[in-house]
Amino acid sequence: MLNAVFQYCNIRRYNIKWGIPDFEYNLVLNLTGKAALISLSILPMTILMMYVVPKNIEASMFSIITAILTLSTYWAGDMMGAFYCDLFGVTAKNLTNFHKIIIVKICLVTLCIGLT
Repeated sequence: MLNAVFQYCNIRRYNIKWGIPDFEYNLVLNLTGKAALISLSILPMTILMMYVVPKNIEASMFSIITAILTLSTYWAGDMMGAFYCDLFGVTAKNLTNFHKIIIVKICLVTLCIGLT
């Protein structure tokens, strides 16, 4: 969720007001986003899975979890992004409502955290 807030700040160009150039801000944003995804979602889930799953099917369960994460992170994430861009009228030439999509993302992440 914190990464989404910093993405919103990037879209609203607050980084320029803070004196941080675009390249450096986006580099840190992308690196911390990937690190947070791996360390906060993938690793704990696979470690907990090793305690629950019987010893003879660990590899099968790991491959299923990896396939689900890959599907949800890359393919389904892109499809949902395209859906929200279409819903809010965001195109490559018209990014005026893009900050609203990031607000929806923050709200959805907050909802998911609240449901856990």
